[in-house]
Amino acid sequence: METTNHNLLPGDPIFMRVILTIAVLYLAVNFVQAIVKLLLAHQLKRQMIEKNLSEETIRLILRAGSDSTREIALKWSLIFAGITIALIAIGLTQPNEVYSIAIITGGIALAFLVYYFIRRKYQPHA
Repeated sequence: METTNHNLLPGDPIFMRVILTIAVLYLAVNFVQAIVKLLLAHQLKRQMIEKNLSEETIRLILRAGSDSTREIALKWSLIFAGITIALIAIGLTQPNEVYSIAIITGGIALAFLVYYFIRRKYQPHA
């Protein structure tokens, strides 16, 4: 029985599958984590209202939570937009595997850069 020796070099198709699998798993886990965090925050807010906490305390927590929800929505919207633009670019240019990964990575990086600048612009100065 003959075995092949894979060194997992960047041009190797197995390497590309491993990298893409890791990237997709990372994005999926972060997305699920964000959803769970939002659900738990909502449950906590509902319990605080049921416990009749002071109106000022509830208002502070609700305002802080809504800002975080908007930031999460903005971040994920930009990430998916970056991936979409990268996939369109890949479809139009038909590059090989290495360049496809570079285009997707660049799209995600640009999305995070846009998110950083938007957040920095609208973040209140202390």
